[in-house]
Amino acid sequence: MSGVDVNIALEKDTEDITMIATTIKILLDSLIKNDYSKLLKDNPHLQSSIWCWGQDVNTRRCRAINICYHSTHRQWVFLNGPDSVQSGLPNDQFRPALLSVSSVNDHNQFYFNYVTIESQFLKNVSSKLQFRFVKHKTIVFARFKPDNLMHSLHDDILPLKWTLDGLGWDEKANLFMYDDWPHPDNISFNLYFYKKVFNFNEIFIKSMASDNLICFKEIWLGLDRETVWYQYGFHSPQGPALKTDQQKRSIELASKQLRSLFKQQRCSETPYGIFLSRTYNRLILNEDELIKMLNKEAATVIRMNVNDDFVNLIIKISCANLLIGMHGSTLILSLFLPPGSSIVEMFPFGINPEHYTPYKTIAQTLKLNYIRWVNQNLNNSIQHPEYPVSLGGIDDLPDKMKSQIKNLTEDLEPHLCCHDPNWLYRIYQDTFVDVNHFRETVVDILNSNSTLSQPNMQISSNFYPGPVRNIECKYEESKGFQINWDNPWNIEFSGTDQFGKINFELLTDEGNGKGLVSFSSTNFLVLPFKGKEVFSFWVRCNFNDKKGPFTLAHCLK
Repeated sequence: MSGVDVNIALEKDTEDITMIATTIKILLDSLIKNDYSKLLKDNPHLQSSIWCWGQDVNTRRCRAINICYHSTHRQWVFLNGPDSVQSGLPNDQFRPALLSVSSVNDHNQFYFNYVTIESQFLKNVSSKLQFRFVKHKTIVFARFKPDNLMHSLHDDILPLKWTLDGLGWDEKANLFMYDDWPHPDNISFNLYFYKKVFNFNEIFIKSMASDNLICFKEIWLGLDRETVWYQYGFHSPQGPALKTDQQKRSIELASKQLRSLFKQQRCSETPYGIFLSRTYNRLILNEDELIKMLNKEAATVIRMNVNDDFVNLIIKISCANLLIGMHGSTLILSLFLPPGSSIVEMFPFGINPEHYTPYKTIAQTLKLNYIRWVNQNLNNSIQHPEYPVSLGGIDDLPDKMKSQIKNLTEDLEPHLCCHDPNWLYRIYQDTFVDVNHFRETVVDILNSNSTLSQPNMQISSNFYPGPVRNIECKYEESKGFQINWDNPWNIEFSGTDQFGKINFELLTDEGNGKGLVSFSSTNFLVLPFKGKEVFSFWVRCNFNDKKGPFTLAHCLK
């Protein structure tokens, strides 16, 4: 067969395949349209309803049914009908919005609202668009900055997983990413995480093709912020966002669940550390020298880069006992370290590490040994005034501002996110590490940690004592009021040693709105007579710093 014959045959095969694909698409579109036409025929007045809980745009969460997304206008559409429910909405849902669907507080880029049409006009609207009805449950949320590892895990992945676990949906969920970022398969490492962590059915994005009207049988709006441990400084300088011990425990549990999805079946018995190398900026300019010293005097260290083999990097970290790197988003991978491991965070010159603590905060929460190193020598830093302003460049700034930035020798003061030129100029410096200084300030601590007993790796207890029982109060002239009670019945099922961990708090009514608090390590307390022959008091049990409920009782002389 000649070359011409081969080309003709190939062209014919290609035409046949194209024709078959086109025919299948026409058939599928026909089936879909028939299905949706039947849906509209059977439900001529498809109506939306929404139920919301929470006090403001940050705390409010909502569940909605039969609500639609209009991709041309990029707006959600509420089909208002005679039986529509709108419960828990504020008086003005546009001040500033109904709710935020991101885990980041007070960011107007992620506000959610909807417009209303009367339900009888759905057929009119849908006739001009590609109409679809989604039967599977869908969660609507916004990714904050998914091209950054720290933000992807902290702001999106962990809150989304915690929210879905709390909803307890027993079917595959759809994910609707209501933001302006591209689909996860177009962002490095994103789709890998979503496929590994979530058993989702389909992903929708805000920037889908226009001329679509997609109605959802049921959606959940917003993310639970229980696992968020850091705020980025939009309204006050950045810092930890932990509020309760229960929140710390939730983060421990969420991180443990995440690690279990990536951990190798078996780890090598030979301990090793991971050195996170950077590629583009904030470089360590003498990595070879530093790693050679670490291998000799601290531990076997493997140099790895997030841009090389991301999956292998996570697997390696999940079995490591040490993670070392310059301040940056890849340090969030400390989430995958086994409990009791160490993390070393490095900072360029002029940065006060106490003002930038996302990795210190999570390390302490997860009971990792946290060590920091700061370059103390300006001569060991390479600045980049030629960089873009967003990466610390200052060449395009006014001369006076450039001079002030260059001549600043003190540590930066706390500042707001995200465009402070002083901060950007310093954080994007490259660094020659003083190996001797690193040895004195870091290696000695690492070596001492290896001989210290590891911290308690158990997740903090969630056990709370119940009410005390059988309170009695007797009066004797020589002693006063003698009060005794029995332990809460559930104490014996705490699973821990009670010694030294239990005490009791007694609050007495002194009159005139005043109260007196007393503590006892036993089930017995004596109170002197103060002239009141009848008074009320409350007793509660404290167990491992967890406070039980007060029980009311009375004393009568």
